Amino acid sequence: AFIYYKTSEYGITNKRVLIKVGWIERKSLELLLDKVEGVLVDQPIIGRILNYGAINVIGTGGTNDRFPFIPDPQLFRKNVQQQIEIYEESMHK
Repeated sequence: AFIYYKTSEYGITNKRVLIKVGWIERKSLELLLDKVEGVLVDQPIIGRILNYGAINVIGTGGTNDRFPFIPDPQLFRKNVQQQIEIYEESMHK
């Protein structure tokens, strides 16, 4: 879990959600904000205590990618939701 944690990158831009995890075997996701349907957080009790958990990013077209051992997954979900709101507001102007 420590190697997974140290070799992972998570980012949110004004247009995309970017996630790259793994060291030997690499898994990545790049999804446009307007294609994100939801971000689900799964935190077991120990994850709540140590502030880590898994996220599922659900996108249009059936995309459903799970990423475990995310530090502060609630903050990640909140940031994605905020960027989606900002993106949608800018599209309606």
